[in-house]
Amino acid sequence: IEDHMGPGDYYAGAVSMCRQMLAEGITRAYNFSLVSRPVLDAYRTAGMRARLAIAVKDERTFKENVLLSRLARKEELIKVDFGIANERETPPELIQRVVSESFRRGVGVQVHVAEAPPGRYKKKFEGSSVEYLDRLSVFSEGTIAAHCIYVHDYDILLLARKKAVAVACPIAN
Repeated sequence: IEDHMGPGDYYAGAVSMCRQMLAEGITRAYNFSLVSRPVLDAYRTAGMRARLAIAVKDERTFKENVLLSRLARKEELIKVDFGIANERETPPELIQRVVSESFRRGVGVQVHVAEAPPGRYKKKFEGSSVEYLDRLSVFSEGTIAAHCIYVHDYDILLLARKKAVAVACPIAN
């Protein structure tokens, strides 16, 4: 469905989501998206505090995250992190660029991790998804590790040692 959505659709969806959150008493949100400007504008319109990031999985989405970072530079309520779509789709070289750019700009990293069963990826990653991303230096204090569905005790300890924040998304999974 996202393949057929335009900027206006993303804006309308994000405004609707902001209204729903405000009605429930939620005044701050994290948003991990495929587009930048419409989502930024929706949070600005709603007057909500937000941390935004683009799901980087290729060069186009990396540039989109850089643009979002520039657009939000002077925002008081909205901060921009750098995002990694997930450990399966984002090439390791690009993951390292995302981490490097986030450190250079002094912003956080958001990553979808261990959202799918390890299956065929365990051999590719030479261990768990968390171990793989840790070898790429993704995790540090404040890194948002979304989902973390398929993790083991060792993964949880590793995230805790790095002071990363595991965020459950029960409706998504």
